[in-house]
Amino acid sequence: MSNIPLIENLYGKAKAVRELGLAGFMGCWNFGNELTLNTDAFNFFLSVDCPVNREAALNALVGRAFPGGVPSAVLAAWSSFGQAFDHYPFSIPFLYFSPINYVLALPMRPGPIHERPIGRSWLMDPRDADDDPARSFGPFAAEEIAQRFAKMVDLWGEGLADYESGLGDAGGIAADELSAARAVHLCLRSVRNYFLAYLLKRDWHDGLRLLFREIVTDELGVLEEAIPLYERDPRQGFHIEAHDYMVTPELMRRKRELLIMVV
Repeated sequence: MSNIPLIENLYGKAKAVRELGLAGFMGCWNFGNELTLNTDAFNFFLSVDCPVNREAALNALVGRAFPGGVPSAVLAAWSSFGQAFDHYPFSIPFLYFSPINYVLALPMRPGPIHERPIGRSWLMDPRDADDDPARSFGPFAAEEIAQRFAKMVDLWGEGLADYESGLGDAGGIAADELSAARAVHLCLRSVRNYFLAYLLKRDWHDGLRLLFREIVTDELGVLEEAIPLYERDPRQGFHIEAHDYMVTPELMRRKRELLIMVV
């Protein structure tokens, strides 16, 4: 994902920087930064041109970034996006070992998991559908992670509908931002499906195949949306630290072929 448009969160951070009188901030890690609405927004929120009032600042950013957009719909979208990520199961293990960076390309197969632990999420480690993801759980149970991502999918989907309504006729970087928001939603759906499948695979028996097929059917729907999106937007799927694409249309097509055999 090129960027996650959590603009209200960025405003809160910029406000804290100003109020604390900080001399600066670290705006990247060794991953680097894409120049997107996120970077422009944070710089704007720190500038002398930014209104002091929160709502005025957010409205000003909409006018600056999306000429012709519908501010009320864009603001509603940003609110829903922030609410969605309130449910993100943040922990260092999940950040560094969950499959979220490459899940769209990760096959799904019926059957039990094996003992090999899941690889590192920031490098091009070997990937297998049956790797044990337990090292990514941190303080969360797998059931809770699945529930949290289900909630994230719903809330992000509500925000995405508002974003599409608010940016449909907008200029500026609207097309890029819509593409990014859609990619986020697809990744969230795929992670939800991954953990739902894991809950079945953890205690696998053949009686679970019908439930597994239901998950695979939704994942096929994810791929049908993701493949053309990633073809149009080559920013998506590239991981800067890994210096490579973790998700490509070709990898997703290969995954789709495998999933069709399951259903």
